[in-house]
Amino acid sequence: MAILSFGEATGYEIRKRAAEGPLSYFTEASFGAIYPALDRLWREGLIERRREAHPARYTL
Repeated sequence: MAILSFGEATGYEIRKRAAEGPLSYFTEASFGAIYPALDRLWREGLIERRREAHPARYTL
C-alpha cells in the first residue's frame, strides 16, 4: 500500500519500486506476492483496478 500511496502503478511498476526504490529496505516483493495482495486489496475496496491493453512484443 505504501508504494500505491505515491500514485497509480502496475504490478510490474510496484515490483520495480519495491526492488529499487526507497522502500526496498523494508520488503522483498515477488510477482507471486504482489498480484494476490492487489486482488485482496481490490476485493476489500481499498484500491481500484483497470485492465489496459499492452502493445505486442516481438522476439527476434
